[in-house]
Amino acid sequence: MANAAAADRKAANLIDRGLALIDSFRRFFAPEPYEPTALRPSAVDWVCVGVLSIVAAAIAWIGPTLFVEKVYTSGLGSYFSSDPERVFAVLSDANSVHHHRVLVHPIFSLVTYPPAQLLMAIGLDVVQAGTLLLVIAAVLTAALFYFSLRAMSLSTLGATAFTSSLIASAGFIHWYSFVETFAFSGLTISIMLFVLTAVKSTP
Repeated sequence: MANAAAADRKAANLIDRGLALIDSFRRFFAPEPYEPTALRPSAVDWVCVGVLSIVAAAIAWIGPTLFVEKVYTSGLGSYFSSDPERVFAVLSDANSVHHHRVLVHPIFSLVTYPPAQLLMAIGLDVVQAGTLLLVIAAVLTAALFYFSLRAMSLSTLGATAFTSSLIASAGFIHWYSFVETFAFSGLTISIMLFVLTAVKSTP
């Protein structure tokens, strides 16, 4: 009986120590009490954001080169039911019938057509212009996501870890490597998260 009680106490102590260890990690990554703070990035934050943004940009810049051009021109649904022909038509032609897709993507034409036209005016073709817009979306998504996490009181290490998980995810690698609307959708989510966490209202 005494041995059984001792074994129970030992097991309980191990569980308590394990829970305490988990809680110490949680407190390190997400201190309590949770309270959004005014965002004041440090030099370390800027270094972390710079490295993360470079990795995100590399994914968006190199990714499209891994696709043969036929993927973009072989018709709708050629890549996970995507519509690259529609996207390129929206970027390159103000009179394209595919601008009717604003019913599905309300501001895509308004946001992407002007910069795409500017890039094409300086000599880029439509695929290059789309790729550069993809790079910009990737950099902004990673940076705003990181700053949002920092504004939510996460540590530098925690924000870096979660942002690294974002840009290493299958969703990011697949869709920030392909000229479509998905990367810009991800960017809008990061913008909203940033506004909610880091932009303070004044009374």
